[in-house]
Amino acid sequence: MKKGLGHQEIPVAQQRMALTYTKIPEGDILTVCYNSAMTTSTSTVKHILLIALITLWLGGSLFGLWWFQQKQLRPFVADTDPVEAMQIGAVDTALSAILQRLPASEIEQQIILLHLWNPDCLCNAVSQRHLDSLLSHFTKQELRAIALAPASITTEQIDDFQRLNGQRMELLVLKPEDELPLSASPGLALYKVENSNAYQLSYYGAYGFGALCTLSEDSLFTNMVNDMKHGSYGPFMNVAGSGCFCPWPKASTQLP
Repeated sequence: MKKGLGHQEIPVAQQRMALTYTKIPEGDILTVCYNSAMTTSTSTVKHILLIALITLWLGGSLFGLWWFQQKQLRPFVADTDPVEAMQIGAVDTALSAILQRLPASEIEQQIILLHLWNPDCLCNAVSQRHLDSLLSHFTKQELRAIALAPASITTEQIDDFQRLNGQRMELLVLKPEDELPLSASPGLALYKVENSNAYQLSYYGAYGFGALCTLSEDSLFTNMVNDMKHGSYGPFMNVAGSGCFCPWPKASTQLP
């Protein structure tokens, strides 16, 4: 029988070679395709979950920062605070009277750090690094550190304070009848002990301003104390700014 034009018969040997070269079991092809699809699908799901987690984390962080600023960011001296809170003379008179309750200093020209501390204030953590840095540069004899606490402080909070601070910081608790023109905490006052038991104010105000109580110069207070040791400084009042502060408990709201 004649073969049609364009049709050529392929030798049997060549047919066997072609079959041997191209033959792949159908089950293996399906398995390869299935595994590839599963790998791609799993990778896509992981990427989607990762993006979702990052988005949730960013959203939560932004919300937390907004909430923090709305709840804790306030002026060191607010409009509702007494006018005396902006007068360095009134603040000095009130704090000096409180310091008179301390035993007389045995060290001439000693510097006193009066740390305004409300244990119920969430902002204590953001100023703690400034306080720790300042205390680390001076011995107890050079810098006497005293925490001034409101009368509302509890026995448990006093015990925690003594356990955490040991002998490095003293605690001076106000009396319920004490009326001080203090506006906010955390804050500090730096005094120099003069002859007898007189105290000379050098600085009063905040550790820093902004949501994290940052300082333009990390060595600000260290240099200030060094200047006080070798001469007079100030008085300098630093209360015009906003940051992470809590209102100082008023005497009328403090517990005996």
